[in-house]
Amino acid sequence: MNEECGKCTAKIKQNETVIACSGTCKLQYHIRCVDLSSKDFQTLASLTNVKWFCNNCLLLFDKYMDLKNNIDVIASTVKIEMNKIYTAVKSKQSDLETPRSFAEVAGNTIIIKPKAKQDTKTTRSDITKNSIQQSWNWE
Repeated sequence: MNEECGKCTAKIKQNETVIACSGTCKLQYHIRCVDLSSKDFQTLASLTNVKWFCNNCLLLFDKYMDLKNNIDVIASTVKIEMNKIYTAVKSKQSDLETPRSFAEVAGNTIIIKPKAKQDTKTTRSDITKNSIQQSWNWE
């Protein structure tokens, strides 16, 4: 063995009992450096479905779980809002399927198009002038 302990950084000797972190660091640690008794180490070693994590990897794992929980909450909220949008669109679908005339869609809207080669300012002036004349026309 040519590795160093992840805590004390001393070289690990062949006769020393070490435990390897199952987290992202994958470092090995003297059991004495992580306050693990020989008996507890033997118990951990005998259990096949148990993983041991160093303090740094535990902190990363906790942060990961917090982030995952936040993402789950956001995903749930997005799903609720998407269902609201779907319901609203579905309720308006019949309006979209019913054919309507341009007059029905436009309502009381008047569309004014300038004469050929006439700028918008002149068109606006003509409309204003004609509107005033018509309002005084008593016929």
